[in-house]
Amino acid sequence: MAIGPNVWGVEVQVSSEPNVWVAAGYFTDPRDVTPTNLKPGTLYGIRACVHGSSNQVSDWSDTVTHMAT
Repeated sequence: MAIGPNVWGVEVQVSSEPNVWVAAGYFTDPRDVTPTNLKPGTLYGIRACVHGSSNQVSDWSDTVTHMAT
């Protein structure tokens, strides 16, 4: 996901079961994004979208899979 100069926030969602997305944080520094409330040892799908000027919101990113530690 490219970060442009007018981005003011990154919204992150996680999923531990198919098609059930849960908010995992909203971050104003796109280089410091750490999803919250994850259970160690659980495999999650993670996706993000960016919010920018003029209330523009990107599409959701491709999902990546990661196990919480």
